[in-house]
Amino acid sequence: MKTNPQGVSHTSSNNEAVKALFRRKPLLERLAPVMGELLLTIKGGKNPARPEKPLPEYCYNIFKVLRKTYCKILPEPEQLRPGDPKETDWEALGKLIGAGLRCLRFGESDFDAIIKREGLSVEETAQLTAMIRVMPWLSEKTNPWGNGAELVWKTFLATNKSAHERGLGTFAQLTGAIEKGIGGFVDEEGQCVGESGRANIYWFLLLVWPEIQEMQRRRPPITRTDFNEWLRPFAQCGLVSITDLDQLLDVCDSIALRFKGTGAPRKK
Repeated sequence: MKTNPQGVSHTSSNNEAVKALFRRKPLLERLAPVMGELLLTIKGGKNPARPEKPLPEYCYNIFKVLRKTYCKILPEPEQLRPGDPKETDWEALGKLIGAGLRCLRFGESDFDAIIKREGLSVEETAQLTAMIRVMPWLSEKTNPWGNGAELVWKTFLATNKSAHERGLGTFAQLTGAIEKGIGGFVDEEGQCVGESGRANIYWFLLLVWPEIQEMQRRRPPITRTDFNEWLRPFAQCGLVSITDLDQLLDVCDSIALRFKGTGAPRKK
């Protein structure tokens, strides 16, 4: 798929494809299960009680990539034992708290600055705030960061007290790790530090999971070449930065996004 060489192409047919996509399922309905499952992946949790996963399998492969890029500063769950000071990995716990404090700073200060910088309208700001509320750990208060802020500060104060009681060496280790967490998750511009070059593609594929799931179940099956054609109007609008079929095949291979049909052979 080749995009317009001058950049994005906002033709009426391309714009209608985008409108039809979100008429079929609104943005927030698409995001809700994605953010919930992403959080579960970051936490390393599993839910064996559910009969099946709510999203296609390729989504979970993308989550693993995001865990290693966006969230690489965050420790693995098994490293965290805040209830037992003797077994606590203070480095890991400090990084987690630092990342939480940076997110809190984003919500209290950077968020408004980004709104002004991007020139978002009142309606666009409301939509962005609603997207933030989709995150499972945030409350439905006027300030969507309220619940998260309470948890971060409570953990920060309790952990500082516990580390100080363990001795100055432990306290210094914790505070140093907190500094790493603050700088290793979100930068001063409010952007994720570990963002992948394919982030735009990954997030678009996560947003269109209902359509992809339907395509994967279709009979007769579609091919990746068919999928490439389906993506064309969204690429031409600039919603997804896929430039040709070979790039799409590479992305699909990397996240095991498969359809049942046989597509065109890869060029060599």
